[in-house]
Amino acid sequence: MVLAVIDERSLGSEGRWPWPRSKFAALIDVLSRDGAKVIGFDVTFAESDDNAQLALINGFARTVDSLAIDNPKLSDFIQDSRAKADNDRALLNALRRSSAAVVLGYFFHMDEAAVGYKLDKADIDRRLNGISASKYPLVYSEEPADGASPFIKSYAPQGNLDLFAAAAASTGYFTIVSDPDGRVRWLPLMIQGGEDLFPPLSILCVWHYLGRPQLAVRTDAYGVEGVQMGGRALHTDR
Repeated sequence: MVLAVIDERSLGSEGRWPWPRSKFAALIDVLSRDGAKVIGFDVTFAESDDNAQLALINGFARTVDSLAIDNPKLSDFIQDSRAKADNDRALLNALRRSSAAVVLGYFFHMDEAAVGYKLDKADIDRRLNGISASKYPLVYSEEPADGASPFIKSYAPQGNLDLFAAAAASTGYFTIVSDPDGRVRWLPLMIQGGEDLFPPLSILCVWHYLGRPQLAVRTDAYGVEGVQMGGRALHTDR
């Protein structure tokens, strides 16, 4: 395992945060070329890249159109400049051509207060649909003894832009739960969003690394037993 860390050292060499999407695209290209089998991102690409250069090119193109300048060479120059400056397109292309499985990260808002405002059902459904391709495909469950659901329920996910989510191999959450003293010692192996159960980024990275064996959640009358990944059983605690 190799960690490409966003820290003081990398900020010093690569420039201040946030980095343009083209930098993440270059990272995918390098890791894929060097033989990585899986690449996981614990950052979320939820909005379009803030790109002043692309905005300048688009403004110039609008001015050319308004002046009715018909010059094929100028049009080709604008199109070429726009393509080179479009960092979102660079990331999308890197996701599509990667020989490594790229797993993008997202997180869950666990309650309405975490969002700061109320989301309507249509918006929540749209967000859930954006991550639906990466839900647990199988759930083997028994009726709980106390009648209560054993799963941690979320309010709504905060996912990636649809074009990135569609191009990635999978998307997994990196939502963590801290203990009362503020330290993080454990990770939920499934979180319920709507009617479905979703796996974390770590589970999906391992799943792709192992060749995508059968993946399932198992529960009994007393709660969640764990995750079944092919012949491997990942047990949960109380």
